[in-house]
Amino acid sequence: MTDHRLADDDKKPADAAAAGRLEEQLAFKSRYVLVFGEIDDKMALATCRRLLALSEESDAPITMLISSPGGMWNRAMRSTT
Repeated sequence: MTDHRLADDDKKPADAAAAGRLEEQLAFKSRYVLVFGEIDDKMALATCRRLLALSEESDAPITMLISSPGGMWNRAMRSTT
């Protein structure tokens, strides 16, 4: 049986994962916290962890960009105050 896939097909998932990691590193370095989509417990926990990590690294301002229809954001923000 002959495999007709191109050699680049095997690299796409790895390249996408590497690009995702690079984007995360750049967002962390620039002190941006990006929140997209509905807020659930998983998103709230990840956001709180990111904010805590950034606050431990430095006292520089942290910028949050939120594009969300809502969800459990009020509960998440209450737990951080």
